[in-house]
Amino acid sequence: MEEAIVRMIADQLHVEKQLVTENARLVEDLAADSLDMFQLMVRVEENFDARLSGEVLGRKPQTVKELVTYIMEALA
Repeated sequence: MEEAIVRMIADQLHVEKQLVTENARLVEDLAADSLDMFQLMVRVEENFDARLSGEVLGRKPQTVKELVTYIMEALA
């Protein structure tokens, strides 16, 4: 599941997958904005048949690791 989330992040942010490392900062390193984050959450919800947009975005993840962790916790 974690690998699928990383692929979705790379695809949504239009970056190479190898740039989506645990410590990559979403805004500073990967140029994510609030619309990207919202669209990513919608995509995760659709792919995993879950409801989590507000919960994950409310935590304001800074790094890929934080985002993946929050998503996986919300899906558990």
